[in-house]
Amino acid sequence: MTEIVENKDNEKNDLQNAVEKTASKRAGFTRGFLEKNNKPIAEFAEELKKKPFEITINPDDDKSLALGVFQLQKKLGFSEEDNSQGCDGKFGPYTKRAFEGRGVENRGSSARAAVMDDVDPGGPPEEKAPQPRDDRVEKTSELETVKTSETAFVGDSLTVGMARTKGLDGSSKLYKGAASTTGRLPILLNFLRDNKVAIEQKQIKKVVIFLGTNDITNFNGKLDSVESINGRLAKMFANAREAGLTVVACTIAYSDLGKRVAYWKKVHGDKYPYSVGDLEKRVNQVNDFIRSQSGNNVKVVDVYKETLDQKKYALSGDGLHFTPSGYKALAKLIKSGGGVKD
Repeated sequence: MTEIVENKDNEKNDLQNAVEKTASKRAGFTRGFLEKNNKPIAEFAEELKKKPFEITINPDDDKSLALGVFQLQKKLGFSEEDNSQGCDGKFGPYTKRAFEGRGVENRGSSARAAVMDDVDPGGPPEEKAPQPRDDRVEKTSELETVKTSETAFVGDSLTVGMARTKGLDGSSKLYKGAASTTGRLPILLNFLRDNKVAIEQKQIKKVVIFLGTNDITNFNGKLDSVESINGRLAKMFANAREAGLTVVACTIAYSDLGKRVAYWKKVHGDKYPYSVGDLEKRVNQVNDFIRSQSGNNVKVVDVYKETLDQKKYALSGDGLHFTPSGYKALAKLIKSGGGVKD
């Protein structure tokens, strides 16, 4: 169990040092936020002690509280940045959503889809599949029960698209989380926690982890490092394997990165400094890492390689999402390559 009452780590990084130095301000923020949300701080401290977090704090001590939240954010897989979506030692709306999760209720099926809306809609009107509207806005959707047995899906709007076009033989309630591995890591942890019994009883045997392009292209002042992305992916694979699940790891699908760069330059102007070549390099580096994970109960489906065939896996007008026929072909590829049974 992680003990935060007294920090004995001699090799603290700069961010942790900053959290400690301004612990009173950060702890005050957390207390105010918990009070505003009618959450007794003692109850919050008890919840931190539980699996999968196992963090012990002294809620009356500023340093202990701030460092406890900092450790929680690290375990949730947040980026090590001093902001509301990083490890800032302040328990606010973003951390609350990740901490509580938006788990799938155990209704009607052993299969689950954990997804997050992705980027702007696309596709010609005559063949436009249902698409999320904005990658910066979190949304929750409810769809009908999934028929695919024994398998959970953790993904983004491409997973939503496969479900909505019946490529997954139906669909299920969707998780609400973040648009990158920063959010999908806690989504997976919550899924493993909420479905522990079903996993132990082998009602759920596999998890499909399908990363989208948000980690690669989404811009909030800078892009997250490839090392951080791969690190969070490694944690996802390891946690799923430790829970007894077979992992179906999908490489990032092909997309028209020229259109992605144009989109972000339209949003951020000259503040977006990345070129198509920069993004291609990042995609290749993450995909190479995913391919390297094959074995040890991880089966890799090379979605990128297959989706280069744009006749079979047709992209919509935004260059990111697929047409309905493309989604159906994509679902067939993942199910076949991952050994997912209907």
